Amino acid sequence: SQRQQAGPEAGDSPEKPRPGREGSGGLVFARCVTMDQGSSFRVWDMRPNPTGLAQCILQFSTGSVLPSAFGAYQANCFAASRWSGDIVTGGTQLHHLMPVAHSNEASSPALVVYNPLAHCFYVMGGARAVSAGSVRVFSAATGQLKTVFPDMSPSPVTSATLDDRLRKLIVGTQDGQVSVHNAATGAFMKAADKPHPRGCE
Repeated sequence: SQRQQAGPEAGDSPEKPRPGREGSGGLVFARCVTMDQGSSFRVWDMRPNPTGLAQCILQFSTGSVLPSAFGAYQANCFAASRWSGDIVTGGTQLHHLMPVAHSNEASSPALVVYNPLAHCFYVMGGARAVSAGSVRVFSAATGQLKTVFPDMSPSPVTSATLDDRLRKLIVGTQDGQVSVHNAATGAFMKAADKPHPRGCE
């Protein structure tokens, strides 16, 4: 596959603050976009993590995002904008791919945790949640819903993380409870002796 690094867009100046750059008041993004010979794209989180490996946080193909009228489109190269997240692919045609944000804030997940060992996402909250304390598990490879942990907590889950071995899911709730669950099955393992008085964030 061929990859092309995108430079600053026309009209940009080095002194101009940009979202995601240090000193601009936003987060510093450390992401990498790759494409294979089958026109499958992956977005990687390059920040340090316990595994020592880059984490794939998004995967898609041109066939899944372009209308069927374009047929079997094959991308030979691409350029990605570091500022907007847009991707332009080149082949027999040029296509401009843009990230789409949720128009309804209430439908967006409250929290998402990625497990690189199981290659899945744990999603808490959102309009499609089974209950306030439920956790949905999605495949990072296909985006399909794998399973639901329906009764992880009677209170909304407001924080979550994985242990160093990526086998335990630790969740905190709005009422201050902290509990540990099996990351594969969602089964309850143990809870903190005392709840946090102001809830977990």
